[in-house]
Amino acid sequence: EDYDLMSRNCCHFCSHLLLLLGTRPMPRWITSLAGTGEALRSSAQAVQKAALTSAPCLMGGLQAGLEAVQSLLTAVDVVLECVRTPAGGAAGPASMQRWE
Repeated sequence: EDYDLMSRNCCHFCSHLLLLLGTRPMPRWITSLAGTGEALRSSAQAVQKAALTSAPCLMGGLQAGLEAVQSLLTAVDVVLECVRTPAGGAAGPASMQRWE
């Protein structure tokens, strides 16, 4: 149950066994790949945690941007309605309701 492909694998077991037997240690290059994998895994977990922590702020910014676009579209709609009003004529009651 303690086996882990990166941090507690068969190479680590053999290295520890050699230490207990009092023999020469296992060459470091054998376990260095697992150490590199463990470093990559912990880095990926840190990036994931940072992304999850930042997501609410990013979503809030996105929401504010969408609201600004909606306001801009409403303003464009009002301008287009004013342009459609006949020349020299006053805007009708329908267009006035939009300003309320």
